[in-house]
Amino acid sequence: MIGGTCMERLARRLRWERTGAGVRVEVPARRSWQAVVATVLFAGWTGIPCVFLYRTTEESRGNVFLFALTCLGMGALGTCAAVAWTVWTWAGESVVALDPRELRIERRVAGFGLDARRFSNAEISGLRFIPAAYIWAFRTDADPATTRMEFKTGRKTVRFARGITEREAVGLVDCLAGVYRFPVEGAAGGVEGR
Repeated sequence: MIGGTCMERLARRLRWERTGAGVRVEVPARRSWQAVVATVLFAGWTGIPCVFLYRTTEESRGNVFLFALTCLGMGALGTCAAVAWTVWTWAGESVVALDPRELRIERRVAGFGLDARRFSNAEISGLRFIPAAYIWAFRTDADPATTRMEFKTGRKTVRFARGITEREAVGLVDCLAGVYRFPVEGAAGGVEGR
């Protein structure tokens, strides 16, 4: 059952609650400086082509309306991408709900559900933690935002809880094991379904 150990391990960043015979765990998105950098890069991405297009239009005395429409479209795309990434970084979360029959994974932003996936517990195997990937080949530091949980269902691999730490993953697996014990398939990623 869910006891003090589970609460202790999840007390830092993850929030959990009992739901009848199951459990519901909220895993917030990992906050990252990369969202701020992405915003600046996307602003540059939309500004540089506009300068290039302006010079080309000016030299060829082309259609100013086409130039304005192109810049507006590129600006809108860049702004939408930057806003989406920033909003997910600051207000996104994965919600994992488990009962004795099924596992439900939902992505939410600021309390609004984006998508939800349901899986029968009997079809899930190999629940595990995937450690951080290295940023570049010749650097020794890893990007903590690349960690995640994953499992297999049939021939499909399902990934969720991106940015979770190994300590949080252990707590999550312990909480889930209090409701349903998933089969273990070897220790490839460090934390396995217990």
